Amino acid sequence: MEDRLNIIYFVCHDLGKQLGCYGAGVETPNLDRFAAEGVQFNRAYTNAVACSPSRGCVMTGQYSHTNGLMGLVNRGWSLPAGRRTIMDDLNDAGYETVNCGLQHERHRREDNRYGIVNESRFVEDAVGAAVSYLSGRQGSDRPFYLNIATAETHPSQWGSVNRKGRTNVYEPWRPDEVYVPGFLPDTPRTRHELGYFQGCIRYMDHHLGTLFEAVDHLGLRDNTVVVFTNDHGVAAHRAKPTVYEAGSGISLLAQSPGAEPAQVDHLIQNIDYAPTLLDLAHVEIPDRMQGRSFAPLLRREAYEPHSEVFLERNYHSGTPDGEPLSTDQPNAYYDPMRAVRTDRYRYIRHLADSPRRYWLPGEVENRLATEYEVVWNHLWPPMTEPRDREELFDLDNDPDETRNLAGDPECESIRADLSARVDRWMTETDDPILKGEIPDRLNPWEDEPYTPV
Repeated sequence: MEDRLNIIYFVCHDLGKQLGCYGAGVETPNLDRFAAEGVQFNRAYTNAVACSPSRGCVMTGQYSHTNGLMGLVNRGWSLPAGRRTIMDDLNDAGYETVNCGLQHERHRREDNRYGIVNESRFVEDAVGAAVSYLSGRQGSDRPFYLNIATAETHPSQWGSVNRKGRTNVYEPWRPDEVYVPGFLPDTPRTRHELGYFQGCIRYMDHHLGTLFEAVDHLGLRDNTVVVFTNDHGVAAHRAKPTVYEAGSGISLLAQSPGAEPAQVDHLIQNIDYAPTLLDLAHVEIPDRMQGRSFAPLLRREAYEPHSEVFLERNYHSGTPDGEPLSTDQPNAYYDPMRAVRTDRYRYIRHLADSPRRYWLPGEVENRLATEYEVVWNHLWPPMTEPRDREELFDLDNDPDETRNLAGDPECESIRADLSARVDRWMTETDDPILKGEIPDRLNPWEDEPYTPV
């Protein structure tokens, strides 16, 4: 067991790929350095584009509709208590598994079957607890898996007013200095709110620097895999929680003993994380996992890349008219989507009885939506109209996904091929939506309390 690698896995909220190393004009020196010294995956995607379901994919190595976590835990969903995860596999292999920070996969933390070192959602607390844990186990021969999860950079962390009395924890960027992603309208309000968002990113990066320094200071670099990632795209229009590029594309950076610095352009999906980490830990990958290991990329070994990755959405918060749910309203907004992303194309199928509007500000619970209806009605009228049943985008020529080619006769063979791939995936994975609408989970926390995050 002495030769088994330790694992540190850090996951944050709502970041998308808004890091300097991915070309975003955001100040992230520690993560940029971590990426330059490690392996940066440029085309990593989450299968499920909502917070809890994305994390469930990572924990189980299974698609969201397979593992059963198809909506938010705080809206009644949960990984079934008996569903095995990477924690169970590592526990059985003799690892010490612990968590610092929030959990968003189950109603009860103990059902994740790891030790709980710290339960604070704030990055300064979670990283501080993680460093203390690492320092306190010096001299132990037992390998460990340390899960660190934070609420940053969720909109609830954009500004000190939302941080439960923790005032002045970071400074927002000046509006005239912020980076405006291409999928957002460049308006004064957008810049004001992005200043808080990007200040939050910088604040998280600062604390990650503390974690990285501790890994080096404690002599862990030579026997520890360190992974940084996030759940899905930015909490903004046409990003979280959609299957478009800005909603499904995620950051993935890794350092592993023996891995040389590299940029990887292969398609990766987050159901691949668990089998990869088990592979690196020399633990047998169970047949139940639908992802496959990309550890060969870290070892510079032969690797067969994915020809496509599949994406889905089922439940999130919000309502069909775009208004946020009240705290006592059990039903979450049902807007099922299935999609496939290849090297060049993205095909999306909307499965709701009535296709939803593009513009749903209340659904993502953020403050960037205030001006959208006015702005986008001028820039792109379809933004407030129902979506087409099918969408097809040529990502090489239309990276912002503004031209739907699904009805273009010249693209019919491409549409038909990708549609057939989605059909085959849904059939082979026994997608429950093939049997009809997926029922919501109505208030199961009445007899199974959810531990707030």
